[in-house]
Amino acid sequence: MSLQSGDTYVTGKQLRDRFGGRSDMWLWRLLNDPEADFPKPVVIRRHRYWALSEVQRWIEANRETPRGEAA
Repeated sequence: MSLQSGDTYVTGKQLRDRFGGRSDMWLWRLLNDPEADFPKPVVIRRHRYWALSEVQRWIEANRETPRGEAA
């Protein structure tokens, strides 16, 4: 992944907070699970940043249909 002009980037802590205060291990598992296909971060001086647009696309692609609703 490369930096996209105009995109918003968040740190791992900000990302985990957006998912309800998830743990470092939760994020590590997502990144290391090939089936999860979670967006890879941009690394700048050993700091990881995720593009919110890519995370949002991942959420939409992995969202489950609530019971009782048609797909």
